[in-house]
Amino acid sequence: MLGWLSGAQEQGQPPAPAPAEEPPAPSPEAPPRSAPQPRPAQATTPSAAATDFAETLRKAMTLELEVQKYETSVMGAEPNLDALQGFKKARWERMQQDRVTFRETAGQMSLQPLEAPQPDPGVTLSRDAQALLVGLGNALQATRNTHQLDQYIDDNRGFVNTGDWAQRDRAVELRDEIVGREVTFAHLVQDADTLAKGGGDDELVASMRSRLQEVAPEVESAGDDLAVLAVRDETLRGQMLAEVDSMLAEQDPPAPLPRPDAELRPRVVELRQQLLDKAGLPPVIEEHDALAKQIEDLDKQLEADLPQDKRMELVSQRTPLVRRSNELEVKWLGSVPDADTWNELIPTTQELIHRRLLDLGPTGVLYGARCEDLDAVLAEGLPDTPSQWQYLDQQQDFLTLLDGLKPSSGNPLNNISLPDLWGLTLLAEAQKKVAIENQLAAEAAPRPPPKGKPPPKPKASPKPKPKPKPKPMGGYGYGHGHGHGKHHY
Repeated sequence: MLGWLSGAQEQGQPPAPAPAEEPPAPSPEAPPRSAPQPRPAQATTPSAAATDFAETLRKAMTLELEVQKYETSVMGAEPNLDALQGFKKARWERMQQDRVTFRETAGQMSLQPLEAPQPDPGVTLSRDAQALLVGLGNALQATRNTHQLDQYIDDNRGFVNTGDWAQRDRAVELRDEIVGREVTFAHLVQDADTLAKGGGDDELVASMRSRLQEVAPEVESAGDDLAVLAVRDETLRGQMLAEVDSMLAEQDPPAPLPRPDAELRPRVVELRQQLLDKAGLPPVIEEHDALAKQIEDLDKQLEADLPQDKRMELVSQRTPLVRRSNELEVKWLGSVPDADTWNELIPTTQELIHRRLLDLGPTGVLYGARCEDLDAVLAEGLPDTPSQWQYLDQQQDFLTLLDGLKPSSGNPLNNISLPDLWGLTLLAEAQKKVAIENQLAAEAAPRPPPKGKPPPKPKASPKPKPKPKPKPMGGYGYGHGHGHGKHHY
């Protein structure tokens, strides 16, 4: 395993100038103890795809070591390495990091063909473990394509031949992705070998499932792999079908029916009175009811059109009554109910409500949702004393409502009239058209003169101008003493 780390190379030296001052490279180390070990000889024969992938991976990693030497020599020839900036600085720092961590990380990969192991003879695995091994095999089969490795090798060779650092950057990205995936697969195969030999536990299976989903997202859930197992394994398929048949045969016992109304109702009345007596609430409730009646009478009087002084008198009477009523409510809601009486009263009242719904027949179906709401509130719990008394009132109000209903037979919706949706739609369209027509008519109508200004007076027709008098003819003696008038002959 990982023979290339100890100096074995299967590829010639790439063309590279000798480094000026090559720092001493770390001595080759043996694979770390955590490196996965190969499967024993009884393992399944690796597929051609797995073998081809392992061989290509070995060549790619061998070339990677040579490229690392080459890029270090090229970058090391740069003057003033401490003054590098930008991409050059980032590349130099990455090279230094590779010298420290790459061999250790890559040493955890397996350069042998990876295959999911088969359980050893006599080992019985859980269904989750069987599904996990199938999923691991599917993930390995789906990732044994060498296209990514070929691209990785081409980018590294292009960098060595042309000195194009962009190709080297792409190769490093592919390298990190490939190494991370293959290290995870190597450890998964190692853990799968432990499972196949009968070791491991549920915690190991859950950890392997999580890592497998990270490295191979196409393996979505154990359910799909378990379905594949059920199709392939006749024994497992029979077990699963037997379990399904047993689950279908099992039936929960029916819930007991509520006791009769004649048995429950007197007990509810008795327990309710006991609860109030133990809390000392009868005088409080009596006074509160009397105040509520007085406040209601005053409210009816205030609804009428009264003089201001009479209204003020009624309000002054109502204010202390409301204040006292609030004080009684605070005292009532703050009283702690007796625990034993409460624990018997509430479920008995709820049973009576269920009994009443059954007695109503089809009509009771319409009130089933409200009954379920009360059951849900009771199941969630009542956190404080006020919520307990409020829930007791809600139960009593609902029971009073049910007592006012009459039993019926047949469909409870027969006597309920639903709105004519089509007619409502036509009516809405007609109303919209009428509104548009009214708006157009309003726009076409003459606008009234603005308020505050008298309407303009109509202009008077022009008066006819008087005709000018005719001027007298010129001459002497007519009407004048200077002889300018007419002469009569």
